[in-house]
Amino acid sequence: KRIELMLHQMSQPKRWELSDGKIVEVYTPAVKQAAKMKTLHDELRNDSFSDDDRLNTLLKVKQTVQEFEECILTRDICDLVDREADMVNRGRNEKSLSGMRMRLRNLFVQFFMTPDFNPESRHFNFI
Repeated sequence: KRIELMLHQMSQPKRWELSDGKIVEVYTPAVKQAAKMKTLHDELRNDSFSDDDRLNTLLKVKQTVQEFEECILTRDICDLVDREADMVNRGRNEKSLSGMRMRLRNLFVQFFMTPDFNPESRHFNFI
């Protein structure tokens, strides 16, 4: 729940008050990126997708991760995406995929909480 709340807050537009008192909502590039990651995270959490929808989500996750410089985290996410896609194509049941899906979701949380990949996360990382 805490993760969903943080993702929701990251993807909200910036609200600025103008000199005349009006409030303007601005979608910065960082907010748009956070909103995209929130959508992907929500799709990764959804276990009721058909196989085709799940494969489409996995492809979007992989494309998003590959936009950034390769590192251990991005490589691990891409590897898990490839493994899950292979297992889905082989017709494995949901129960046998659950552990891998949990690992993928956890790695994706690490990904979007890393400021290099999601600049909005700077406001939510506490040391």
